[in-house]
Amino acid sequence: MIFLNPAALAFLALAPVVVALYLRRIRRRAAPVSTLLFWRRVVAESPRRAWLGRLRRWLSLLLQLLLFTLLLLALVRPDFPGFTAAAGETRATVLVLDCRARMQTRTTMTKNNNDTRFAQARALAAAYARRAGGRNPVALLAASGPSPRVLASFSDDPQPLLQALDALRSTDAGGTLDAAVALADELLAAQPGVRTGSQREILLLTDLPPLGAVDWHTRAAVRTVPLADVANAAPLANVALVRAAVRALPASPESGAVFLKLANDGSQRATGTVELSFDGQVFDVRPFDLAPGENRAVTYPALPARPASAPANARGWLEARITLPAGRNDDALPLDDHAYAVFAPTRPLRVLLVTPGNWFLENLLRAAGPGSLDFEQLLPDAFRPETAASFDAVIFDDFLPAVDFDSPENLPAAGNFLFIRRAPFSSQSTPTLDRPPVTDLDPASPLLRLVDWRNVGILRAANFPDPTAAEAETSAWHFQVPVRSLGHPLVLTGERRENTARRRQRFAALAFGLAESDLPLRVAFPLFMSNTLRWLAGRDDDADATINANSLRAGDTVTLLAGDTLWTRPQRGSPRPLPEPLPATEIARGPGVFQPMENGFYLLRRATGGDTWLAVNTDDPEMSKINAPAAEEATRVQPALNAPLAAVAGRWSEALRRWPPWVWCAAAALALSALEWRLFHRRRTE
Repeated sequence: MIFLNPAALAFLALAPVVVALYLRRIRRRAAPVSTLLFWRRVVAESPRRAWLGRLRRWLSLLLQLLLFTLLLLALVRPDFPGFTAAAGETRATVLVLDCRARMQTRTTMTKNNNDTRFAQARALAAAYARRAGGRNPVALLAASGPSPRVLASFSDDPQPLLQALDALRSTDAGGTLDAAVALADELLAAQPGVRTGSQREILLLTDLPPLGAVDWHTRAAVRTVPLADVANAAPLANVALVRAAVRALPASPESGAVFLKLANDGSQRATGTVELSFDGQVFDVRPFDLAPGENRAVTYPALPARPASAPANARGWLEARITLPAGRNDDALPLDDHAYAVFAPTRPLRVLLVTPGNWFLENLLRAAGPGSLDFEQLLPDAFRPETAASFDAVIFDDFLPAVDFDSPENLPAAGNFLFIRRAPFSSQSTPTLDRPPVTDLDPASPLLRLVDWRNVGILRAANFPDPTAAEAETSAWHFQVPVRSLGHPLVLTGERRENTARRRQRFAALAFGLAESDLPLRVAFPLFMSNTLRWLAGRDDDADATINANSLRAGDTVTLLAGDTLWTRPQRGSPRPLPEPLPATEIARGPGVFQPMENGFYLLRRATGGDTWLAVNTDDPEMSKINAPAAEEATRVQPALNAPLAAVAGRWSEALRRWPPWVWCAAAALALSALEWRLFHRRRTE
């Protein structure tokens, strides 16, 4: 046993004072009375004793000395080796409390919030926090998502640690413990007065059982303190929605398809239904039957059409929910029974065609339909540069404004352009290429997706200079050449490096006129034009990015520009009217960042106008594997060798795990004081 506050032993000098106060003689006060009839018996029962004769009533003195000893022990704060430092040493400890989604696993199938792994871990952290002292400073970290948080810096006072723990809640974020362990190691390295080796310790309070010892590459010792029920409990049942996404169908952008991935982490076969609702209205219910450990991907191609002119209460909320058969309530992690996605209304591309007349382009744009593309047509003389900002893309057909578009550097700061036959870096005197063959294609270019340029015949093309050959790193533009003819660009793209607008400015250029090739007669023509216009408008994302256009993982960072606002309260269920104005206490304002830590729908209002709903999910399959540690962490966690939990639990009762010994000394002193008071009034002591 060691003492955390040995200076309090100076109060031991008061022990003789306690004995002296007990032994001092009581001077009786003389007072006249009317009769001695009643007093003789009292005097006979309590005769005056000699000074040392009072020791015959040893019980009173024993109780007083025992009470003094307990109070003294409470002041010197005794503790046991293991968590606290040995005599003459200072040990700094960082408690890393796992607050990730998996810690919401229920240990009993009740609705009591205390019956979760997180509640058990927090109670255990509080027991360790109460042992903080002058030679045992303790810091507290929360491991939640990619960014761990320092809840309390090193302190020798348990009170701020306990206050931080009381306010701590588990999150819906996933991720690993790597970042939290690395941050804890940096805190220990910066703590003054602590030497290396056994004086630095990181305690992981998590639901992962102790596994094989592998180095975390830290300067401090890393030990796990697993929860008791994790290693010994039977496998829990858990059916999870580990993935949810929605994307617009290419042939019909106003409708979409839903992608879900289900997983069964239990040891028994799981059955039930998956219910899909769109803006609070159920539109599909399908059964599932999963074997133990089975993962299954399911596609629902029946998402209702979502027109751009949707009513005000239609927000594009898609929610998937797992429903178990009647009478079953054994799903240990209800969090992953829900998944969210946003299917925002698809706004048609706005395209401006500046041409003296082009039958191919006019009919192609007109055939796209009003649901996916709206275009306007102008004669070259009617075009004004300031109108380009009102369109997603502007097509110049054999036309180039002479003053403002003489080079890419002089393009307006807003607007995306497709140049046909003429480009900002060419001129009328540029030599032409006769019958240039297509020799080189870039299959990674978004303009050539599903496009076959082989055997495309070109009568003549402008000899564009190749800007990629002399492109400098300091150039404002990044150029690419998707299509070449013996080193000469036939199709050229450029993207401004600086994010001058909310998305980067882009342009594309064709070195030949449409009437000077057979491209308009091929299937590749509409595909190429669609790819090009979508790329110019910033809708060229690959399949995964398109699926996740408005989706985030819990714990990801949302960047807010100046004037942007985000409603920090997640919304679920059926859409309800928005409170106007939004509660000021629930608003994050830009410029800045915000990390959503709960699953649901978040409202983002850009300064440029319009509401955007963001869907937040845990989106981490490892969080649903509640019966086994995550694959990445299974080889990184060290066993809890010589952990204080083992020392305390092995010798003392469960109560000592929650409260340090000095607390029990103070409680015993209070109980003994009550006992002595009762014995005194029953005339058993004096």
